[in-house]
Amino acid sequence: WQASSFLKKLVIKSTAQDPNNRFSCFEEILEVIQEETKKDRGSVRSNSNAVKERKLITVWDNAEFSAEMASVIAECIEGNVLLADFDLLDPKIDIYLGTKMYPVKNRSGISLSGIDLLMESLYKGLVSRESILDACIRTGAKSNLYFISGNFNMNNYEYFSNECLGKFLDKCMKFFDEVIINVNKFIYDSYTLLCLMASDMNIYAGKTDIASLRSLNAQIAFLDEKQKINSEKYKVVSWCEAKENMLPESLLKELSEYRYIGHISDNKRRNALRNDQKPFVKNLGKNVKKEYIRLLKKLGILNRRFGVLNTYAGIGAKDGVS
Repeated sequence: WQASSFLKKLVIKSTAQDPNNRFSCFEEILEVIQEETKKDRGSVRSNSNAVKERKLITVWDNAEFSAEMASVIAECIEGNVLLADFDLLDPKIDIYLGTKMYPVKNRSGISLSGIDLLMESLYKGLVSRESILDACIRTGAKSNLYFISGNFNMNNYEYFSNECLGKFLDKCMKFFDEVIINVNKFIYDSYTLLCLMASDMNIYAGKTDIASLRSLNAQIAFLDEKQKINSEKYKVVSWCEAKENMLPESLLKELSEYRYIGHISDNKRRNALRNDQKPFVKNLGKNVKKEYIRLLKKLGILNRRFGVLNTYAGIGAKDGVS
């Protein structure tokens, strides 16, 4: 955005004395932010071939899937990947990545998480690659995965600024080749709503039984009607379900309103390492990587000019994945 002028208008309309000139509800504010985000990102992408190919992905309430997918992307591409844990109620990506909770300690010895540091810099008006990197923990097989850890103090929940999140969503795609954000499942959480709005695609990775898909479809329809979040942005992935219990693929596509794109299989080793609190992501194994790469090709993430490593470029090709 042209941040200063837009935010000034937003504040003026939010605090106007005349009720006729003031926002009537929170949803109205979100709609204005969404429209401004669309305009600015469209302008940026039309002027930059490099940015045009990048994607902002929101994962709807699956920290483990987010960690594994981001790690595979970072390992496969020649570029930098940002993974942010914006589930303000239940942050746990650090467990699945096997990283620290806190990047640094401040002078008084108080631990600050990645999102704490990020919001602190955004409050000060600092929106640069350096300020975002300062909030990150660098990890991954090639050290090109940058992780922003979540909110570990529930008392802070109500103080996280929507305005600051808007600034971050506006700028982050200029500094990283892929951005993955995990949010919680609550459709009235403002961070969940803003990320679902701003993203290029929203991924649901979870149960795909009849009841779960009916519930998901209802929520997507509600968000489309009430918040104007495009229902065509959603993709559905079966997550850790035993193959013998899954519905036929043709039925999954139909019941998901043709959003279903594939599955990540249940894995005994993943289940065992969860109980040991060890990161499965550090040694996914060939079959698990193949499943992720198959999904990422369907999503268009690995069909890129900016570089898929030769080691991985052919994986999945013999399985009929283009």
